[in-house]
Amino acid sequence: MNINLTILLWALPSFITLGVLRRRKLSTKEIFSLLGWRMSPLRYYLVGVALALIIGGLAALTFWLFARDLLLHPAVGTTQAMYAHLTLSPATILFIFVSEAVFSTLGEELFFRGLLGGWLMKQCGFFVGNSIQALLFVLPHLLLILLASPRYWLVLPFDLLAGWALGWLRFRSGSIWPGWLSHTLVNTMSDLLPLLF
Repeated sequence: MNINLTILLWALPSFITLGVLRRRKLSTKEIFSLLGWRMSPLRYYLVGVALALIIGGLAALTFWLFARDLLLHPAVGTTQAMYAHLTLSPATILFIFVSEAVFSTLGEELFFRGLLGGWLMKQCGFFVGNSIQALLFVLPHLLLILLASPRYWLVLPFDLLAGWALGWLRFRSGSIWPGWLSHTLVNTMSDLLPLLF
Protein backbone atom coordinates (compact mmCIF):
# COMPACT_ATOMS: atom_id res chain seq x y z
CA MET A 1 0.00 0.00 0.00
CA ASN A 2 1.29 3.46 -0.85
CA ILE A 3 2.60 5.12 2.31
CA ASN A 4 0.77 8.39 1.57
CA LEU A 5 -2.49 6.50 1.12
CA THR A 6 -1.92 4.85 4.50
CA ILE A 7 -1.81 8.14 6.40
CA LEU A 8 -4.89 9.32 4.53
CA LEU A 9 -6.83 6.19 5.47
CA TRP A 10 -5.89 6.46 9.16
CA ALA A 11 -6.43 10.23 9.39
CA LEU A 12 -9.66 10.49 7.38
CA PRO A 13 -12.02 9.26 10.15
CA SER A 14 -10.62 11.89 12.54
CA PHE A 15 -11.11 14.68 10.01
CA ILE A 16 -14.64 13.48 9.23
CA THR A 17 -15.34 13.53 12.98
CA LEU A 18 -13.86 17.03 13.16
CA GLY A 19 -16.31 18.16 10.45
CA VAL A 20 -19.29 16.53 12.15
CA LEU A 21 -18.43 18.07 15.52
CA ARG A 22 -17.97 21.48 13.87
CA ARG A 23 -21.47 21.20 12.41
CA ARG A 24 -22.75 20.43 15.91
CA LYS A 25 -21.30 23.79 16.96
CA LEU A 26 -18.68 22.44 19.35
CA SER A 27 -15.82 24.84 19.95
CA THR A 28 -12.36 24.14 18.59
CA LYS A 29 -11.13 23.64 22.16
CA GLU A 30 -13.84 21.01 22.84
CA ILE A 31 -13.15 19.19 19.57
CA PHE A 32 -9.40 19.16 20.09
CA SER A 33 -9.93 17.86 23.62
CA LEU A 34 -12.19 15.04 22.38
CA LEU A 35 -9.74 14.03 19.65
CA GLY A 36 -6.65 14.42 21.86
CA TRP A 37 -5.24 17.17 19.64
CA ARG A 38 -4.47 19.56 22.48
CA MET A 39 -0.99 20.26 23.74
CA SER A 40 0.32 18.54 26.83
CA PRO A 41 2.76 19.43 29.63
CA LEU A 42 6.43 18.68 28.92
CA ARG A 43 6.56 15.86 31.46
CA TYR A 44 4.34 13.68 29.25
CA TYR A 45 6.69 14.10 26.29
CA LEU A 46 9.53 12.99 28.56
CA VAL A 47 7.46 9.98 29.64
CA GLY A 48 6.90 9.26 25.94
CA VAL A 49 10.64 9.31 25.29
CA ALA A 50 11.22 6.96 28.24
CA LEU A 51 8.52 4.57 26.97
CA ALA A 52 10.12 4.60 23.52
CA LEU A 53 13.53 3.76 24.93
CA ILE A 54 12.14 0.91 27.04
CA ILE A 55 9.84 -0.62 24.40
CA GLY A 56 12.22 -0.01 21.51
CA GLY A 57 15.16 -1.34 23.49
CA LEU A 58 13.32 -4.50 24.51
CA ALA A 59 12.17 -5.09 20.94
CA ALA A 60 15.69 -4.59 19.58
CA LEU A 61 17.13 -6.98 22.16
CA THR A 62 14.49 -9.59 21.33
CA PHE A 63 15.23 -9.40 17.61
CA TRP A 64 18.97 -9.48 18.26
CA LEU A 65 18.62 -12.63 20.38
CA PHE A 66 15.99 -14.53 18.37
CA ALA A 67 15.85 -13.16 14.82
CA ARG A 68 19.15 -11.48 14.10
CA ASP A 69 18.94 -12.37 10.41
CA LEU A 70 15.85 -10.13 10.09
CA LEU A 71 18.00 -7.23 11.26
CA LEU A 72 20.82 -8.10 8.89
CA HIS A 73 18.50 -8.79 5.94
CA PRO A 74 15.11 -7.11 6.48
CA ALA A 75 12.17 -8.58 4.59
CA VAL A 76 11.12 -6.82 1.39
CA GLY A 77 8.17 -4.52 1.99
CA THR A 78 9.18 -3.50 5.51
CA THR A 79 10.29 0.01 6.37
CA GLN A 80 13.55 -1.50 7.60
CA ALA A 81 14.21 -2.79 4.08
CA MET A 82 13.23 0.57 2.61
CA TYR A 83 15.93 2.35 4.63
CA ALA A 84 18.55 -0.43 4.78
CA HIS A 85 20.49 0.92 1.79
CA LEU A 86 21.13 4.25 3.52
CA THR A 87 24.35 5.13 5.31
CA LEU A 88 24.06 5.82 9.02
CA SER A 89 24.48 9.55 9.67
CA PRO A 90 22.67 12.34 11.53
CA ALA A 91 20.95 13.28 8.25
CA THR A 92 19.74 9.69 7.79
CA ILE A 93 18.40 9.56 11.34
CA LEU A 94 16.56 12.85 10.83
CA PHE A 95 15.20 11.68 7.46
CA ILE A 96 13.86 8.43 8.93
CA PHE A 97 12.42 10.23 11.99
CA VAL A 98 10.57 12.81 9.87
CA SER A 99 9.37 10.15 7.40
CA GLU A 100 8.02 7.99 10.22
CA ALA A 101 6.43 10.98 11.97
CA VAL A 102 4.62 12.22 8.87
CA PHE A 103 3.84 9.10 6.87
CA SER A 104 3.39 6.39 9.48
CA THR A 105 2.83 7.32 13.10
CA LEU A 106 0.77 10.50 12.69
CA GLY A 107 -2.13 8.72 11.02
CA GLU A 108 -2.01 5.82 13.46
CA GLU A 109 -2.01 8.13 16.48
CA LEU A 110 -4.82 10.28 15.07
CA PHE A 111 -6.94 7.17 14.62
CA PHE A 112 -5.99 4.66 17.31
CA ARG A 113 -5.23 6.90 20.29
CA GLY A 114 -7.05 10.05 19.21
CA LEU A 115 -10.40 9.03 17.76
CA LEU A 116 -10.83 5.36 18.61
CA GLY A 117 -8.98 5.25 21.93
CA GLY A 118 -10.52 8.48 23.17
CA TRP A 119 -14.03 7.25 22.35
CA LEU A 120 -13.51 3.73 23.74
CA MET A 121 -12.00 4.98 27.00
CA LYS A 122 -14.91 7.40 27.41
CA GLN A 123 -17.50 4.69 26.69
CA CYS A 124 -15.92 1.67 28.40
CA GLY A 125 -13.60 3.17 31.00
CA PHE A 126 -9.85 3.41 30.83
CA PHE A 127 -8.79 -0.22 31.25
CA VAL A 128 -11.33 -1.87 28.94
CA GLY A 129 -11.34 0.92 26.35
CA ASN A 130 -7.56 1.15 26.23
CA SER A 131 -7.18 -2.61 26.01
CA ILE A 132 -9.60 -2.79 23.08
CA GLN A 133 -7.81 -0.01 21.21
CA ALA A 134 -4.44 -1.70 21.83
CA LEU A 135 -5.75 -5.00 20.45
CA LEU A 136 -7.18 -3.24 17.41
CA PHE A 137 -3.84 -1.47 16.92
CA VAL A 138 -2.15 -4.88 16.57
CA LEU A 139 -4.44 -6.03 13.74
CA PRO A 140 -2.87 -4.00 10.90
CA HIS A 141 0.55 -5.10 12.10
CA LEU A 142 -0.49 -8.68 11.37
CA LEU A 143 -0.17 -7.73 7.70
CA LEU A 144 3.56 -7.37 8.27
CA ILE A 145 3.70 -11.00 9.29
CA LEU A 146 1.50 -12.17 6.43
CA LEU A 147 3.32 -10.15 3.77
CA ALA A 148 6.91 -10.09 5.00
CA SER A 149 7.89 -13.07 7.11
CA PRO A 150 6.21 -15.25 9.73
CA ARG A 151 9.24 -14.62 11.93
CA TYR A 152 8.02 -11.06 12.47
CA TRP A 153 5.52 -12.47 14.99
CA LEU A 154 8.10 -11.32 17.54
CA VAL A 155 6.93 -7.74 16.98
CA LEU A 156 3.31 -8.41 18.03
CA PRO A 157 3.81 -8.39 21.82
CA PHE A 158 5.70 -5.10 21.48
CA ASP A 159 2.95 -3.64 19.27
CA LEU A 160 0.40 -4.62 21.92
CA LEU A 161 2.55 -3.20 24.73
CA ALA A 162 3.20 0.00 22.77
CA GLY A 163 -0.48 0.37 21.86
CA TRP A 164 -1.50 0.00 25.50
CA ALA A 165 1.26 2.29 26.81
CA LEU A 166 0.48 4.98 24.22
CA GLY A 167 -3.22 4.73 25.11
CA TRP A 168 -2.31 5.18 28.78
CA LEU A 169 -0.21 8.21 27.81
CA ARG A 170 -3.13 9.64 25.83
CA PHE A 171 -5.44 9.07 28.82
CA ARG A 172 -3.06 10.67 31.34
CA SER A 173 -2.01 13.62 29.19
CA GLY A 174 -5.28 14.19 27.32
CA SER A 175 -3.17 14.47 24.17
CA ILE A 176 -1.97 12.26 21.33
CA TRP A 177 1.19 14.33 20.79
CA PRO A 178 3.41 12.72 23.48
CA GLY A 179 2.39 9.31 22.09
CA TRP A 180 3.11 10.50 18.56
CA LEU A 181 6.64 11.40 19.62
CA SER A 182 7.07 8.06 21.41
CA HIS A 183 5.66 6.03 18.51
CA THR A 184 7.89 7.89 16.05
CA LEU A 185 10.97 7.23 18.19
CA VAL A 186 10.18 3.50 18.45
CA ASN A 187 9.69 3.20 14.69
CA THR A 188 12.84 5.20 14.01
CA MET A 189 14.85 2.98 16.35
CA SER A 190 13.48 -0.10 14.61
CA ASP A 191 14.26 1.28 11.16
CA LEU A 192 17.82 2.14 12.19
CA LEU A 193 18.66 -1.35 13.45
CA PRO A 194 19.72 -2.78 10.04
CA LEU A 195 22.04 0.20 9.59
CA LEU A 196 23.86 -0.69 12.80
CA PHE A 197 24.78 -4.23 11.69
